[in-house]
Amino acid sequence: MYCLLPRVLGLLVRLVGGAPGPVTGVDAAMLATLGVLAGITIGARWKVSVHSAVWAGIAAMLTITYGPWALLSALAVPLVMWGRIHVHDHTPGQALVGGVTGAIVAGTTFGLVAW
Repeated sequence: MYCLLPRVLGLLVRLVGGAPGPVTGVDAAMLATLGVLAGITIGARWKVSVHSAVWAGIAAMLTITYGPWALLSALAVPLVMWGRIHVHDHTPGQALVGGVTGAIVAGTTFGLVAW
């Protein structure tokens, strides 16, 4: 919880201070994604992959910001998923759910807040 408080305060400062939309959008997307991932991990007692979520969320935000060519960044997501599975930190399902969750939650939140 102590790690979350500075993030929330930082987002509030950005909102009140009139920070550029994309800067605020990234912060909001990160908090929203972490919230959903925590809900899955704690509520369902299922260790969803945060690494996969982050990479998929980055790809979604880059694509929203820079257009279709940035979708090429999504090619890294399966590699991250494979890596998390390969080191036995996650099952294929946990890696996949992390990636899908990151893309949807971060992409949607960023799209709504940044623009």
